[in-house]
Amino acid sequence: MHLGWETGFVKGATHPAGASHRVSVYLSNRFSDKWTQRKTPSCSPYLTHVQWRTMDTNCLDFDLAVETTEDGDLVRVLASPAGEAVAAFEMPYTAREQEHFWRLMAAGDTGVRGTEWQQAPRQLGERLFHALFTSHIQLCWEESARLAYQQRARLRMRLHLHGAPHAVDLPWEYLYDPRRQEFLALASHAPLVRFVDLKQQIVPLTVAPPLRMLVVIANPGGQPLYDEDATWYAFVDKLDHLARGEKLVLERLMRPTVHELQRRLRRNQYQLLHFIGHGTYDGLAQDFLLLFEDEMGRTRPVNSHHLGALLHDHFPLRLVTVQACATAKPQRQNPYIGVAYQLMRRGVPAAVAIHQPLDETTALTFADSLYRSVAVLAPVDLAVTEARRTVWDAGQNPAWGAMALYLRVHESRLFKPEPEKGTRQRPRPPALRRQF
Repeated sequence: MHLGWETGFVKGATHPAGASHRVSVYLSNRFSDKWTQRKTPSCSPYLTHVQWRTMDTNCLDFDLAVETTEDGDLVRVLASPAGEAVAAFEMPYTAREQEHFWRLMAAGDTGVRGTEWQQAPRQLGERLFHALFTSHIQLCWEESARLAYQQRARLRMRLHLHGAPHAVDLPWEYLYDPRRQEFLALASHAPLVRFVDLKQQIVPLTVAPPLRMLVVIANPGGQPLYDEDATWYAFVDKLDHLARGEKLVLERLMRPTVHELQRRLRRNQYQLLHFIGHGTYDGLAQDFLLLFEDEMGRTRPVNSHHLGALLHDHFPLRLVTVQACATAKPQRQNPYIGVAYQLMRRGVPAAVAIHQPLDETTALTFADSLYRSVAVLAPVDLAVTEARRTVWDAGQNPAWGAMALYLRVHESRLFKPEPEKGTRQRPRPPALRRQF
């Protein structure tokens, strides 16, 4: 339903004075005021739910792990259609080269673009590919691709990186296969995810539209400031079609404090959470932090373990997106990637880390495509791949590689639709809640 969206969305392009308060009232009160519903065209995505489901079913996995051992780093094929393999792994470039690369990508998002900005992702991605796919690993990958093609199935690469923490911040999303001349993270037939296998099975959540999303936009004092209200208005204006199409309901956490987040999660049920703000790395505690606000609007660091504990018992939650705000600074130890990984360990089924500051157009293009697919219950790996492709198609913007997907569900389906009325379902044993 989309009761109450008239003020917050349809007129979002011209926000009069005081609109921030009115929008927050209508959204946080769960649309208690009755507004006239109007018929709007369906906002169905490029593929129907049935087509998405078919694509998810026809999928094979290529599990690839990078591990640190006493003899050095290894790359190991844990499982694949062609069996297992192991080889040595050497870092393809230095930390300084990697920092230069991310600074170059950030410069491109501020309008400073050139030939190097366009070519760097392919060059670094090809070097990373050659470092990863050597000898038996390459043969295993090629044979797996051949078998997947014979079965008309996707070949999903699942990267296991927990065994080599120093390799986590490598630009894995830019892996470039020179033989096929394609980025793996842009290929729907070979999507790439960062996988966390914790053995506990998480089944898709049965839902009926619309999905509910809580948006947290933190802009605490003491940090490089940005216009959080403008960020919110742009966000809801971009996703307006999903609200009017009765696919998605958005609520903003008006006071981005830990206490308010905890209270809202107790009061309402959300399937999606989207955080926009600053992050940092605590070298002393060796932990990753998101910067919320305290009651006075000052900076309140929240470590990944604390945030994971807050979200742990919110059973409907299936996808968390942590996004670097426009004024965030690139860091060697990326906090957004670190937080996304820790959320996996605390039981969140999927997390997207937008781990570099992006211009508003790029960030909104990605969010619109991602949630357009998620709202119709698409497999999340395909939804993220499609969103990256949408960013790339909008002017060949290489910033699509700043979106990393962490996943711990084996089939990549976060949701399944409620059965249609009048259809009989075979009885099943009750599903177990997540246990950790």
